[in-house]
Amino acid sequence: MNDFCRGAMRIIQTCGSPSWGGLEMEAVKIADALQNRGHQVVLMCQPETQIAREAQAHSLEVVPLFRKDAQLLTSIRQLRQFLNKGEWDIIHAHLSHDLSTIVPALRWGRFSTPLILTRHMASGVSKRDPIHRWLYSRVNRILAISHFIRENVLRTCPVEASRVTTLWNGIELNKYPLERNHRADVRREFNIPQDRLVIGMVGRITPKKGHRELLKAARILINATDIPVHFLIVGGASFGEEAYEREVHALAKELSLDECLTFTGFREDVTHLMQAMDIFVFPSYKESFGVTLLEAMAMQLPVVASSTGAVPEIVVDRETGILIPPGDEDALAGGLLELLREPDLRQQMGIRGRLRVEQFFQFEGFLENLEVIYQQCMEDTLLNSGKSKTN
Repeated sequence: MNDFCRGAMRIIQTCGSPSWGGLEMEAVKIADALQNRGHQVVLMCQPETQIAREAQAHSLEVVPLFRKDAQLLTSIRQLRQFLNKGEWDIIHAHLSHDLSTIVPALRWGRFSTPLILTRHMASGVSKRDPIHRWLYSRVNRILAISHFIRENVLRTCPVEASRVTTLWNGIELNKYPLERNHRADVRREFNIPQDRLVIGMVGRITPKKGHRELLKAARILINATDIPVHFLIVGGASFGEEAYEREVHALAKELSLDECLTFTGFREDVTHLMQAMDIFVFPSYKESFGVTLLEAMAMQLPVVASSTGAVPEIVVDRETGILIPPGDEDALAGGLLELLREPDLRQQMGIRGRLRVEQFFQFEGFLENLEVIYQQCMEDTLLNSGKSKTN
């Protein structure tokens, strides 16, 4: 009988992406956490990529696969050879494209290993053609990171609802202290006066994140109140979107926001910078989940966010924050102004936000649920293989 009955599992995590962003970070984070919980874990990814380097830095075994220059058949053959060397309990893919390598290797090698796919992003393309039907028919379970993504999967993929499960991402609460010991230090770093209320935003500078709308809302807000306020925008441009970043900076100058606005560029110490904030703003146009919202709420920051994608699953309107229509700078300014004027409301929303994260979005709970799903898939596979032998 497999080791899962005693707790330990042999798990392959795959992520064939050459990029380094939220999806790739989550794949490494999950693999590392599972290894720390006593499971045997390998991560299959493209060699010489940031995800490979990060995985190695976490002492994870990295198996190079999904090479850019490799033919698909070569990758399939390499995976079959790897699987032939030992038994694995679970294969967990974090990228739909990985299925084109994994599924043929499993089918042609006659491996019964359960295959799980996490869908991190929504798709606007229907995948109900014969090739995708063949690929997805071998997937035992699809994990959607939000109800929004689950609905998208059911609309676009050839799978029945019973095979698609929502599993919200989580964060480690111990990394988000309630004390603001570095609040003054962060403000001094960016020359922000200590008496100003700081509205913060965290995210890559890309059109869908809503930076232009925030800047326009900032101008409306400043014209509407004498409350001293400063905007702290954390994040740099996505690769290939440096021109858009320059447009955003130019708009800030055009709106005369220089004295009350700071662009930090890319920073890894996001939670450190959040200590300087009083309100968190999230004006995205479309969001599959929104981990930075969880981080802000864990820091007891009230939020003003676009009611789009999975955001309403995280932010409870009028309880942990204020939801506004995406792309509406007037509504955005109105929500921010309400919180600026009502310190008690800010405090209440911040407290309730932290409690919501504690209740629904802890990483420990995520891992426990993931292990249960792994075990369910393994048990189902054993049961089905037993039925096949008796027929």
